[in-house]
Amino acid sequence: MSTIEYAVRDAGGLAQRGSFSDGVSSTIYVAPSKDISLNVHPDTVQAFHQIGNDLHVILVNGQVLILDGYFDESITGEKNLFVSEGGQLHAVQLSNDGDETLIFSYDSIEVAGKWSAFDDMVFLDIELVEPVVAPLVAPLLGGMGGLAAGGAALAGAAVLTGGGGGGDDGGGGGAPVVPTVDDVAIDRLVGGSRVSDLLCICDLVHAS
Repeated sequence: MSTIEYAVRDAGGLAQRGSFSDGVSSTIYVAPSKDISLNVHPDTVQAFHQIGNDLHVILVNGQVLILDGYFDESITGEKNLFVSEGGQLHAVQLSNDGDETLIFSYDSIEVAGKWSAFDDMVFLDIELVEPVVAPLVAPLLGGMGGLAAGGAALAGAAVLTGGGGGGDDGGGGGAPVVPTVDDVAIDRLVGGSRVSDLLCICDLVHAS
């Protein structure tokens, strides 16, 4: 059995995160919640059961996640249920044909940028990215002073994520330009290494 993270958001937009305890049956009280998101892949859900006002989420590994008060609409009305993993978000559509086992389907939701309406409901699983990023950035920091090291780290992050926009430097023409993935045809030095070399390293990491 494994611990499952969750996010809940009330009608006022306040979101909180937590996790289910290890075990076959774990419960959270969601009657005051408007949106509930579970950090699971859609393929890991075996079934949804309605037991009174509770929703039981049955996983393929046998773990049962109980959303206590999910069908209690007296506080927030009808609720929205999501499953999310690795930055992907799916809305769960449930229907009842008279049996406790619910018919379910998934609608994929486009998450457009950091400040989307669903930002609080998305699980990026960022801990899986850190072991890849750290070895690439660490060589840039070796033998550099505090300010130079900080600049190299920021530049390295920009290469890895495609961040760091350009723009007018306001005169002088000498301001450094943070490289982006869009500028792969341009060679720039970052911590003594060329950007193109760093991008090749990223390609090797992804290929492995």
